[in-house]
Amino acid sequence: SARLAKRIRPGETEHSGRGPFAFIARVLGKLFDMNDAGYRWLLRRCLRHPWLVALVAVATFAGAVQLATKVGGDFVPPEDRGQFAMYLEYAPDTSLEETGRYSRDVEAQLLADKRFKIVFSTIGPSGDVYKAKYRVDVGDKTTRKETVWQLQDVARSIAQQHGHGAKVMVAQAPPLEGVPDQDNPIMLVLQGPSYDVLVPTAQKIAEALTKVPGAIDVHVKHTEPKPELRVEVNRALAAQHNLPMGLIGSALRTALDGEVAGKLRGKNYRGEEEETDIRVRLADRDRKDFSTLSQLPLTSAGASVRLGDVASVSTALGESQIQRTDRVRQITITAAAQGRPMGQVVADLDKQLPAMIPQGYEAKWSGM
Repeated sequence: SARLAKRIRPGETEHSGRGPFAFIARVLGKLFDMNDAGYRWLLRRCLRHPWLVALVAVATFAGAVQLATKVGGDFVPPEDRGQFAMYLEYAPDTSLEETGRYSRDVEAQLLADKRFKIVFSTIGPSGDVYKAKYRVDVGDKTTRKETVWQLQDVARSIAQQHGHGAKVMVAQAPPLEGVPDQDNPIMLVLQGPSYDVLVPTAQKIAEALTKVPGAIDVHVKHTEPKPELRVEVNRALAAQHNLPMGLIGSALRTALDGEVAGKLRGKNYRGEEEETDIRVRLADRDRKDFSTLSQLPLTSAGASVRLGDVASVSTALGESQIQRTDRVRQITITAAAQGRPMGQVVADLDKQLPAMIPQGYEAKWSGM
């Protein structure tokens, strides 16, 4: 700098010399001199009035804190990457064929809109035959007028109109197809001992979140219970008939899952020799018939007893997927923010949470 040059070469002044570079040096030197003069003036005033300086510093800090609460903010600013993921969820008893037929209408409507360049569909992701997933590419942001968030609204509207009553959720697409799906940034983890309480509580929280201004794509990550066969053994009656639990379980496993009774040798489509297991079990209609299962014979010590004599056979809804953290069951509620900072959406719901969480259960914020 000009000041450093003066110290190194004291024989020259900051403003000596001619030419364009000398002119620039003189201008910069005057600016530095003005800056030094202003700093000296301010420093003298601060040293003469230390209490005033402390008061201004405290007021500035308090104002910054107050401003931060008003402005809000996100931990990671949203990024327009030109892609997004959209998920459709139908009733749990919807077959794969029905899901494919319903979701095909949504796919056709998306492709009819030229703003959606590529639509990659997956029917039954992760084995859930009642779900459909779309990865939508809308092109580089420099080649379009709408933002990716505006196009998400368009796609969401199309899915709601042509999705045959499906639940619709839009989220940021994963970096690569095939990697685990990304959740929306707002995540509330609800934990507790029983799904009988977790599920209605999560639905109540999700309903409250949908009413918070700026919250969109509210979703409860919970697989609906599915019908399951239940056999409740009366241990006292089983003991009277000298039937151990292992024998009853083995008989049921053979009737429902079957056992390999032999091998079938043959040739495959390439003409190669191969063996196929011959599995013996009850027919499909009998496996679902309570009266047939109740007549299942159980033999022990020479006496034949029917399953219905020592157990009750029924169907009930059972959880098909259980999520736990530190051995505690949980359900996750996810959402995104639009038109408002994420922090403000979270703060609005956080005020309502204490009144909705039952005793013995807790809610933790995650994501964001």
